[in-house]
Amino acid sequence: MMVEKMSMMKGTEVVNGLMPMKSVMVQSRAKRASARHAVRRVGALVSIDTFVDRFIDHGRKLATKRKSGQEEKFVANVKVVVRQVAEERRRERVFSYLRSNAEKDQATKVTDFYIAWCQLTSLLEEEEQISCRSAGLRLALDVLCTQPLFTLYVSGLYDQFVKQVQQCESWQVLALLETHNETLKMLNLSSRWTNCSLVLLKHLLKNEQITKDGNVVSSIAYVRELVYDWMLQAATFEVFGAVVTVTQNLSMSDLIDKFLDEHVFEEIFNEEQRPVLTWKCISLTRVVDSKRLARVLREMVAAWPKRKGTTPASDLVSCVHEMVKASMMAELTKTFQKLWTFRENVNEFGWIESSGLGEIVDVVEDQVTCLVQRLGEDLEAWDLLSEPTVLLLQSLLRLPSTKEVTIVDGRVADGCPIWIFASRVLVKLIMSRRKELGAHLAMIIESVSTSSASIAFIYVDMLVDIVRNCTLDVLNNWRELESLFKCICHIRRDISVSLVRCLMPVINNRSQLREQLLQSVKGSLLDSRHANAVIPILMLLFRSFSKRPNAVPGSQLSQSFATFSSQSLQAMGCKRKTDETVCLEVIGLLKRCLTQWTPTKMAVYLGFAEEGTRNSAMAGQCLDLLVLHATTAPEWKSETMVMSAGGVVSLVEPMPQLVQAMQCLLSEEVVADVPRTQTQIGANVQKSANDLIDAWVQKASSEDVHDLGVDKLSEWNPTTPMGSANLLFARMMLNLYDVLIEHVWCQFNDCHRIVALLGRRKELDEVLQEKYVRRKEAKVGTSETGPTLDLKQADVLINGRTLSQIFENTVPEQASSIEVLNDVNCELFDWAVDRVLALSQSLLDGFHPLHSMLCGSNTMIALAGYLLDYYTASNCTGWIEARYIACSSKTKALEAYSNIIQYLSTKYRRKRCDLNATTARGEKSLTANGSLVRHCHLFMTKLLSALLTKDRGEGEEKKRVGLELERQAKVMFKICAALMKMMDNPKCFMTMFKFTTGILEKNVVANNLTLREMLKWLCTLAMKCMDTDHTVERALNTIADDLVQVLSEEGDDCKYKFVAHAAQGTICDFLASCVERSLVAVRSVISFAGAFQAKDLRMDEVLSAALNKCEHCCELTSRLLPLHAQFAVQRERLVQTLTTLFSAIQEPVDLMLSNVKNVPEMVEWKSLSILSKLLKERLQAIMAIADEHVGIFNPEEMKGARKKNIKKDEVIYVKYVRAREALQSRVLMISEALKEERLNFQKNTIGMRDFRINLSTLKARVIHSGVDEEQPKRKKRRATTQSMERAEGQENDEDMTRTSAGDETTMDTGEKDTSQPSIVY
Repeated sequence: MMVEKMSMMKGTEVVNGLMPMKSVMVQSRAKRASARHAVRRVGALVSIDTFVDRFIDHGRKLATKRKSGQEEKFVANVKVVVRQVAEERRRERVFSYLRSNAEKDQATKVTDFYIAWCQLTSLLEEEEQISCRSAGLRLALDVLCTQPLFTLYVSGLYDQFVKQVQQCESWQVLALLETHNETLKMLNLSSRWTNCSLVLLKHLLKNEQITKDGNVVSSIAYVRELVYDWMLQAATFEVFGAVVTVTQNLSMSDLIDKFLDEHVFEEIFNEEQRPVLTWKCISLTRVVDSKRLARVLREMVAAWPKRKGTTPASDLVSCVHEMVKASMMAELTKTFQKLWTFRENVNEFGWIESSGLGEIVDVVEDQVTCLVQRLGEDLEAWDLLSEPTVLLLQSLLRLPSTKEVTIVDGRVADGCPIWIFASRVLVKLIMSRRKELGAHLAMIIESVSTSSASIAFIYVDMLVDIVRNCTLDVLNNWRELESLFKCICHIRRDISVSLVRCLMPVINNRSQLREQLLQSVKGSLLDSRHANAVIPILMLLFRSFSKRPNAVPGSQLSQSFATFSSQSLQAMGCKRKTDETVCLEVIGLLKRCLTQWTPTKMAVYLGFAEEGTRNSAMAGQCLDLLVLHATTAPEWKSETMVMSAGGVVSLVEPMPQLVQAMQCLLSEEVVADVPRTQTQIGANVQKSANDLIDAWVQKASSEDVHDLGVDKLSEWNPTTPMGSANLLFARMMLNLYDVLIEHVWCQFNDCHRIVALLGRRKELDEVLQEKYVRRKEAKVGTSETGPTLDLKQADVLINGRTLSQIFENTVPEQASSIEVLNDVNCELFDWAVDRVLALSQSLLDGFHPLHSMLCGSNTMIALAGYLLDYYTASNCTGWIEARYIACSSKTKALEAYSNIIQYLSTKYRRKRCDLNATTARGEKSLTANGSLVRHCHLFMTKLLSALLTKDRGEGEEKKRVGLELERQAKVMFKICAALMKMMDNPKCFMTMFKFTTGILEKNVVANNLTLREMLKWLCTLAMKCMDTDHTVERALNTIADDLVQVLSEEGDDCKYKFVAHAAQGTICDFLASCVERSLVAVRSVISFAGAFQAKDLRMDEVLSAALNKCEHCCELTSRLLPLHAQFAVQRERLVQTLTTLFSAIQEPVDLMLSNVKNVPEMVEWKSLSILSKLLKERLQAIMAIADEHVGIFNPEEMKGARKKNIKKDEVIYVKYVRAREALQSRVLMISEALKEERLNFQKNTIGMRDFRINLSTLKARVIHSGVDEEQPKRKKRRATTQSMERAEGQENDEDMTRTSAGDETTMDTGEKDTSQPSIVY
């Protein structure tokens, strides 16, 4: 590629960037002679590789300069070069070079070049842009569709390809498709071929018509014709399968039928076409329906000759085998999914446990375990069943799930149950046959790279077990890990770091893997987007060169490795020839990282702190690097500490993280293990670090907000660069004060400095509160016109041990508080509460490198005890006891306590940790379940009751207090829910249900949101209770009766006091939810029993349990019906509940009906008697009331309703009618099948639904509606009673009576006005 000399650009930025300087370009003649892919320029040779790299750099520069608004001169210079590169001959040489290197570097360079190409060519004129865009798309399409690349590597290239296609006109897409057609002749296509084809075709289909060869044609017709031609032209089995996938995604499956009818069935008997059409039919057998499948197989078999000596159709046999295997695997996967889904329902609904169905899942789990054990012992069984077993377990791990995977201490603690089961079995299977470990390792590595984050965590956890138990075997198969290390920096941070950490025993013994990992790290080191993953991996490599403290004498570590001396490297354990060079390179990279962007620096600081804490022998060396770097920290001003580049505002030096890292390396636990570290000039590193931090403390104590330049007169608008810089700097200073306060407290030598730091922090915080309190942090940095700003980059976490010490010296009544701190006890304590809340919230948000150091389990339990003492004002000093319960500090303390409990409940769920220790006064004789129930009892009966009875004041104070108490109540329910997850005794749930209903019986819940949370909690408990003594059923029935009584305005007192003062809709919604959730469990049980339960007396027991639960639901529903019929409360919801009730009762009826012929003894089943009783005593009365009111619309009330609401009502009514009629028809069918008159209740229900037209009634209503239009409407009184049963013909008699009485009849209190039925849905 020739590049002309451009004298006008000499000395410009472009010449210095894209065109190397003369000193760089001059090469030896030998290098010129051997250089390949070179570009000739006047007086020099420039390699294409160098040119491409600089072209990529200028693409990145353009994006940066566009954000900063300084691109005019730069753009003018770049345009000239881009036009020359875009010349066809030169462009094709560069593109050919990129194609040839795509497989070598896994498309990394071509991806970066294409992104830069799209950015730089956008500067050209429109016609030039179109030409360059088409050329770039052809390059991307060629790489994506023809190169054998890993899907993960080309994701960036594919995303950019999609963006460019969206900007194309239809004629450009047609030109691309002509090029794309040539790939059909290839033997192998990449996995992205299908995606690229769909992107092009779907973009073409956005236009109804397109122009092709001067003719206007329909886009749909053209695409259909094109795809059909692809099916004809496909040259290999894989290509044809990809075309079929495209056809299905475009919803053009009819083309498959056309292909079979018009081409396959006519040409397959042709001897020349028979082989090709046979494997095409084989591919289609995976997608056609059962009817088509039979004919396809029949035609294939008929087409092949059956004479002796003829080669059998092996492809056909293998196709049938693969098709059967895939079908069976899909069925097995669905079966396992149903089993484990039901197991989760068993845990949510206590009454299911008594049915005995949960034991089926346990049996299946035991059988799978036995199978794996047999596979490990029997070679023949392994050859026969190992492959399908692995495929089954893999398919289970690919099942979708909404449940998040919880990671605790680097291992999976909780997640989707079927994933955890499949991973555990797969690990046992892999370890049972270690000779096959290589293939299994490749499978795991591929799954980690291509799966979602949650499933990737599961695979990483599997790999941890495999490496731990089969280290030598993994070491022998180390080459399977090479492909992983090439892309390790592009995987999510926590996944990639966990992978490298678990593979360190293998990496340490294979220098090739270490070198490959180092190369990957070096390639992504300067990219701030990957810093969070790259730096921890680099620190792991650094750790691999060091010895443990007990193996290294202290005298050998007296010299810092900051000088890169051989003595330090040998003391670390590096071998002279193998490790020393690599270790020096790693240390050099770490020092280089200290001059990079803020994310990279922060990652290095955290890495040093973690490494020094884990290996105290390295603390001095790490500290020395930080001390040397700390001397270059800028001045504490927003102008010097904050920078804005490319529209992004960031810190120049993250001071809080730097101080915290130094403080971690100076902690007593670390320093006590090793002697002081000396530098080459004899300086004590620890003393230097302490002196430096003390100087910062003095500086922070003496400089106020005016000295810092962030006072009330400063700019605080986040949409301006100066305002964003001040905000970020102020946030950094607040966190810097925090870490300095922690440092001074740990030193414990000058309490006056704590007072000064707290004062400075309070002063700055007041400025922020005044100037920034009305701006939401979530919106900062999101303005289209303002700069991008992330305030959280300056946040740090405070050590839990420090906070525990502060509480220990301030909270207890006998605390030995320091006299100097008496004046700031309140500020210090509130500061500690805020820091505990941030620390505990970080435990729930995700992984943090310093969690293991800052918040150990014992520390968090101690903190929880102090927080609970503070909130309950027990065993506290006088000034803490005097605090009002609705103060914001107590709310934060309760939230922090809740976060700690949720974290511990997740971490120790399997170990059943006794959380009673958090109260510090618990009964040690209590069991784990007893301790958990006692904890819930404390919050529900004492603390929550105190909130409900608390006086909330008046005016603005009432609103503030109400919000605080509402937040506290919500947090209490979170605490109880977390504790409940650890309980495994059903009696616990019943105990909690009783004392929760006791609270509702005696208290009024004024806040509706609190009431909703409390009723939601009660509903959860009701579902978990086994309710063998019907306590839950009676409680819910009583609440329903109390609600009807309140609406009836009767004078009797309600048993549950909260009902009289609560919103009726809230209570009705709670009761309806209880009914519907119970019915969901019924349907789940029946569905599971029908699929897995033997059709014997055990089936009878399951049906009896389900029908008994249906009877309970019918009882509660019948008590709720007056809300609909009389008081018009939650009418839509109640009709939906009726629909659910009828559909659920239909499930056991359908199950019985499907087994009538196979189980003749069903007539003697107990469940049949229960069903008969349910139909006649419960369902019949419900249908009587429902038939009278549901589906009857009042024209008067519908006049003001919107059309949308009317349509919604019609849909609800239609669903109700379908469910009701379906249930009745099924009952009649089973009645006839079993010859059981007990189940025939048609004559009764039909009598209550009289379809005869009463002419007198019709005439009276027509006249009545005509009179109402002329006369003013009368106010209708509310009816107060409603009979649950109605005799046959009563409705017609009442209508005749009212008609004869005339239109002027006035309805008395207590009568039912049936001339204007209420709206029902």
